[in-house]
Amino acid sequence: MALLFLSLLLLSSSPAAFSRLSSGGLGLTTSLKAAGTNPAVSKICKNTDHPQLCLSSIAPFLSSGHSVDVESVLRFAVEAGSKYAKEALSAANGFAAKTATPEVRSTLKDCKESYDTAVENFQKTLDAFATKDIGTMQSVLSAVITFVGDCEDEFTQMGTRSPLSKYAETLTEMTSNCLAIVSQMK
Repeated sequence: MALLFLSLLLLSSSPAAFSRLSSGGLGLTTSLKAAGTNPAVSKICKNTDHPQLCLSSIAPFLSSGHSVDVESVLRFAVEAGSKYAKEALSAANGFAAKTATPEVRSTLKDCKESYDTAVENFQKTLDAFATKDIGTMQSVLSAVITFVGDCEDEFTQMGTRSPLSKYAETLTEMTSNCLAIVSQMK
């Protein structure tokens, strides 16, 4: 349960979202319960590397009476990844505005480009989804992991801890889950 709460906290980085979460926001709690008790969702998420994160990231997209299959769970997971990549991009912009050193500012500029490309790649995944182009989905999702890793690598090469590490870790795990769900479409 603590892992689930931590996953939700990482996904809900805004103060308003944190407030809803910590006060037991009924909609989210109900969605999580539905996600965890829906056998189809549980089975799909169980076959990912990060099943609790899978459940928590798609829960906000579930509604009662909504048909759930691999394709719908993939769509929800990709939409959640896109939303989270946008949050990471916003955080990178915020860090860049507060950073004094030119080297870190330059690295954050590269990171902003990486996260912007991640957002674009999630959209390309949704576009490929329409034609069930599994190869394209796998390719652009794998590129998300590469771009996010490139950002982290730049900070490592500078000998500095990335202010985006938590975003990178969570987004990489979310994208890994998307790839695992794509493989279930075959």
